[in-house]
Amino acid sequence: MIELPSELESYRSQLEDSEKDFIKITTEKVEKSSPTESKIGGYPFLPKGFAYPKDKDGTPLEFLAQINFLDVPQNDIYPKNGIIQFFISFDDLYGADLDYETLQEGYRVIYHENIEKEVETNFDFLDSLRENGLSPLSHKNILKMSFQKASEYVSATDYQFENYFGKSIYDFFEKFEEEDEMVEFYYENIDKSGHKLGGYANFTQDDPRAFSETLNKDYELLFQLDSNEDVEDICWGDVGIGNFFIKREDLINRKFSKVIFTWDCG
Repeated sequence: MIELPSELESYRSQLEDSEKDFIKITTEKVEKSSPTESKIGGYPFLPKGFAYPKDKDGTPLEFLAQINFLDVPQNDIYPKNGIIQFFISFDDLYGADLDYETLQEGYRVIYHENIEKEVETNFDFLDSLRENGLSPLSHKNILKMSFQKASEYVSATDYQFENYFGKSIYDFFEKFEEEDEMVEFYYENIDKSGHKLGGYANFTQDDPRAFSETLNKDYELLFQLDSNEDVEDICWGDVGIGNFFIKREDLINRKFSKVIFTWDCG
């Protein structure tokens, strides 16, 4: 049971009602990785003959990360096998569509159900693009992922905060005499940012699901990749957060063509 300041104790039930399971992702730097490993950076699993994803102008995309579901603890949400991959552009928006369209023209989410295939090993073109293109990753690093089941309470910036506390975080904490201290406590002790599958999304600004008709409240967090500049050399713009969202029905049916990618920074 989390210890709360006396000012927040009367809201314990709302907080505990918001508890949700997610998959926590931790990383370690490695020199090499196999094609099918769960990782951030490096080179992707790519079956021979499978076209490398490109943007609408024909430029290959940056390989951001991939998750082999065999590495993920048993759960009732995600596929039990196969690899999901996340690709983004090398431009100044990393390929994000500010209208939150599902076209995936500047980014791509690909799911390989069958990974028992001969793989591509030549990625010289990617090395060349990485020399000059913009990316949240440092290409000297390959980060191997590990996964652990965990639970969390609603994050301060997820639109669902208002569902449990009746007000947005900005309005909710205004009632406290020590407003700044209460906000700081929530961010430091309750908010769980970082890399994750599922759970509550984190933002450096506002949750776009609260006001976008396209990226609406039917979308839930699929994958979050946070900035960690000091340890992992990951940095979205000015220490931001990258998020991929999917509708629950599409996740159940293993359809990833309408996943929406967003990122923001302070």
